[in-house]
Amino acid sequence: MNATRPQAVVRLEGEIVQITGPGLDSSRHSLFFRSVLGCQRADDVWVCPTRGHPGSDLVVRIATQLNRRGYVVSAEGQEADLALTHEVERVRSFTRARGAASCHTSVKG
Repeated sequence: MNATRPQAVVRLEGEIVQITGPGLDSSRHSLFFRSVLGCQRADDVWVCPTRGHPGSDLVVRIATQLNRRGYVVSAEGQEADLALTHEVERVRSFTRARGAASCHTSVKG
């Protein structure tokens, strides 16, 4: 069964990260956004303060969590897009390094 994954959009504006998408008002998501991140719900948008930390880190944390929960996450705005692009490249680099190490350690001398 290949169901369509819901879409979420993450936007970084100064010291605020905004997240929109269907189903993000569920109790499961509310627990993460309110209790873990200290966000507030404003209409159909989660508004999350960066609390003095780099906004790019919060964007990546939110995107990673939503991805694990089955969402396709896209970035809106240059800062959020750059943060997600760097994270994707970091993960790919780690995967390449792990693959190279696996090949290296499986070679018998």
